[in-house]
Amino acid sequence: GAVEGVTATTPITGLHYVAVGAGRVPVRWSPVHGDDAEDLAVQSLARLVALLRRYEDPSFGYLSRARVKFSENLEGDYDHLARVAEWRHG
Repeated sequence: GAVEGVTATTPITGLHYVAVGAGRVPVRWSPVHGDDAEDLAVQSLARLVALLRRYEDPSFGYLSRARVKFSENLEGDYDHLARVAEWRHG
């Protein structure tokens, strides 16, 4: 009932994996192939929950930039703490 015009018995005709990131292509849509849409949804939710739990772990470090050497010259709020300028030319 959360989406107007869609009921619990409305058949699923396709699924897409949506990758969201900070790369050159910030959003990518890829079709997901499989026989059982419910299994694919359960697996996707489990992977999302695992990722969110990892982010909640205080021992998990965060990167100011994932690939400093290949990133464009964009100044971030935390680049000075990560010593980005020093690593950029390495």
